[in-house]
Amino acid sequence: MTSHAVLTTQSLTFKLRQVQSSNSIFLLQPHLPCVSDANDLTAVPSLSIVAQCKATLELIRSPTSPAAWLRELLPVYNGPYGETGVASPIASQATLAERRSKRDHLTNLPLSEDEFESGWREIRAFESDGQAFKPSVACLVGAWKAVVSASTAHGIDLEREFKLIGLLGILEVDDYPTPLVEAVLWNLTTQESVYTGSICVHEEKCVRWVGATMLEAMGRQSTPISDFLEGWRNELPEQWRTAAMLEALKVSSDLVVRLEDTETLHKGTYTRPTSTTVQFYSNTSDSKSRRESSAGTANGSGKNSRKWHEKFKATR
Repeated sequence: MTSHAVLTTQSLTFKLRQVQSSNSIFLLQPHLPCVSDANDLTAVPSLSIVAQCKATLELIRSPTSPAAWLRELLPVYNGPYGETGVASPIASQATLAERRSKRDHLTNLPLSEDEFESGWREIRAFESDGQAFKPSVACLVGAWKAVVSASTAHGIDLEREFKLIGLLGILEVDDYPTPLVEAVLWNLTTQESVYTGSICVHEEKCVRWVGATMLEAMGRQSTPISDFLEGWRNELPEQWRTAAMLEALKVSSDLVVRLEDTETLHKGTYTRPTSTTVQFYSNTSDSKSRRESSAGTANGSGKNSRKWHEKFKATR
């Protein structure tokens, strides 16, 4: 966690740092003298000293990644059958110490509400019976497969508007929590919110996310590109399968293709160990070092010191 105080607005978070000053700083307020004679022209408005400030508080924009905080704190939900393959109640997939609600996490994290919500959506976090979870990658793949199977079996065209409540009712038999399915669909729709009643899934977003998530679920194991593409296409609505190509992942916010080391690594990416294989690569550990670096800056240990005597000392 953070070791310093923060100030949050609705959308931004600022770290607070106390700054000492060798100059005299006074807090002033307007002062209007009481005039008994309206014709007395000698009385003029003035200022009065209210207090003297020996230190000020500096606001520093916090660069912390909301998704990184939530990935670190939320317990993992591994699906209706857990990690053992045996039916597992959702509440049992978190220890007693981990059983906290979404509101509890928001209250205790140094994040604004908008930043928290952005990170919550990014990792597809969800809340069930007052318990917040982050789904495992394998769970996300399983939930998406359930969505495709249910929509195909009941003639629901994901590309056209359909009633979300109808799809959720069908999926109840697959044991996936309704909030999880909503979290999966949240960033794949063409509308701002999945709670508006009727939604439709955005083809480009969906194709890209399904491929990226399936690749991540394979871990560090390399696999033939042809096998990966075949599995990817099988988990898409039939009319979208031709779009499942490696090039579709290039503009992903979650995964970026690295071809001959010419493209920047961002969050997660994949490499091609050989010309015919593909392998997932993750550099999410960078987020921890960025948090530690930003904490050091907030504590005054950064290079950009504001103390004038320290700056001039080096020039003597």
